Amino acid sequence: LVQKYFDAVKKADVKDLKQIVVQDTEFSEEALKKQCEYVESYENIICYTVPGIADNTYIAYVYYEIKFIGIDTKAPSMIRLYICQNKDGSLYIDKNAKDGEIAAYLQEVAGWESVRELVANVNTRYQEACVKDEALKNLKDMLQRQKSHLKKIRQNLSVRLFMMQNHRQMRHKTRNERKHGEYTKRKESLAGN
Repeated sequence: LVQKYFDAVKKADVKDLKQIVVQDTEFSEEALKKQCEYVESYENIICYTVPGIADNTYIAYVYYEIKFIGIDTKAPSMIRLYICQNKDGSLYIDKNAKDGEIAAYLQEVAGWESVRELVANVNTRYQEACVKDEALKNLKDMLQRQKSHLKKIRQNLSVRLFMMQNHRQMRHKTRNERKHGEYTKRKESLAGN
């Protein structure tokens, strides 16, 4: 399942991802291609699993190494996936598992000493790889700047959207108040006659 997931991400194969991943948002082929723009391959995939909160569910801490195009050193990485089983026995990744009991359990497991050590080990290996290979460090820095820039753009768009919605509501409210005021004035003038 996890290998199929990485293969589908690398190929930006939305059809395959829809078969093995459940999530609220639609997959975007364009976003997947952008995500893998610099990726040559995902290698050395190792899954560390913990039983999930329900029967036939699992938390998988997935170690993998990213081989970037034109960079010799592979980047150690890790993701956490919540894996569930269909009635037919096939497995799928549930990216919606973020609320309620599941979220609390994911948080609990993330606090386990063995999990913290695993994550810390991967982070250390990643930092060492960046020190060893300046090209990897430069790519990491560039990707972080892009991510930060995109985050700022999203925040600005959210603020603008919020302001536009408030502006529309205020215009609508003012228009209604004006109409109500005109109605009240007419009513008063009629009452005075």
